[in-house]
Amino acid sequence: MRQKFSWLIPILLSFVACNQRSDFPTRAPTAVLPTEIAISTPLQTTVSQVEELTITPSPSALPIVPTTEPTPVTGLGVNITTPSESTELLLGQEAIIGGLVQLRPSDRLDVALVSSSNHLISEAKVEIMEFNSWSATLSIPHSTSGFAQIQAYLYDESGNLLSADAQAVQLVVDRDATDRYLELYRPVAGDQAVAGYNLFFDGISQLPVNNLVTISILNESCQNEIARQGFRLRGSGYWQGFVVVPRNVSGPACAIVYFGAPGDEARREAHVTFNILPVDDPDARAVHIGNPPPNSLLTPGRTLPLYGTAYLAPDDIVLVTILLENGRILTEGVTTVNNYGYWEMELFIPNDVIGLAQIEASIGQSGDDSFAQEKITVNIGTVE
Repeated sequence: MRQKFSWLIPILLSFVACNQRSDFPTRAPTAVLPTEIAISTPLQTTVSQVEELTITPSPSALPIVPTTEPTPVTGLGVNITTPSESTELLLGQEAIIGGLVQLRPSDRLDVALVSSSNHLISEAKVEIMEFNSWSATLSIPHSTSGFAQIQAYLYDESGNLLSADAQAVQLVVDRDATDRYLELYRPVAGDQAVAGYNLFFDGISQLPVNNLVTISILNESCQNEIARQGFRLRGSGYWQGFVVVPRNVSGPACAIVYFGAPGDEARREAHVTFNILPVDDPDARAVHIGNPPPNSLLTPGRTLPLYGTAYLAPDDIVLVTILLENGRILTEGVTTVNNYGYWEMELFIPNDVIGLAQIEASIGQSGDDSFAQEKITVNIGTVE
């Protein structure tokens, strides 16, 4: 009996990156097909209960919507020109920010860095300079990575908001600057999840508090938590997990992973924005490979556990194929999808194989509207 792969338990894997090839040769006929692979019984996923969550937004917070270009300042107003949109800022460092402003001596300009859920990360003291410009030095703590916004607010002497601007940035972990961190690899910005199905998370955690990591989904401008799943790790390292997207939601959302209590020095969290499609959306059909991660190093002569998610798979079937760099099929198998989109299977990697390979997961028939596929590159070799 082979071992079941539980989506509730984090799976620690050792892997190294290899250079990913953008193209593979046209598939050649297979020389030897593998022996029949046993099809696993789908896991019975349970929807996690969401505890009551209190969120304290920053005062007069702007909607979390990236600003594509600076807003011109005419009359009383403020904009952000530095940094540019989606600039990467390292955690633990300082960033120079600035822009243009038209204000009266009695007006006040406030600048802050906020997370995707509109929680305050850092504030900066503003210096008003000549030529209607302003500048500030923003200290970026180690607490939060991923999508964030720099927000600027101009108030009059009575505290009334006169003008505001926002700039989207990416906060990036600097592993050399701290001994405790948390990174989110997947989902990535712009991913599409489907209501009623699993969403896959993975990343790296270093010194997680109590070895507990929590993954969650928020909507309504990332203010309303709609799903949450927590699990314990065996220590630092690579982690994976799933959480079920509720059936009755759609639209923009945020995925957040965290450990530690809010406000604690050891608190770490990572944010990303994505989109939830309703189950009847024509673009909802998709398939994803959760394990192995892209660019993994696989050991020949061993059985490889594979699993992931599939949305609206025809007949609940997923075909997984591993191809060599020359296009020959190394091995393939078929498995079924459960009610929440989870699939899993095992494929054996022969002893005499070394080099780059491509894993393909497919649903439906190639060439028609039912077809969807994901491909990742892996390296098959001996761990040194």
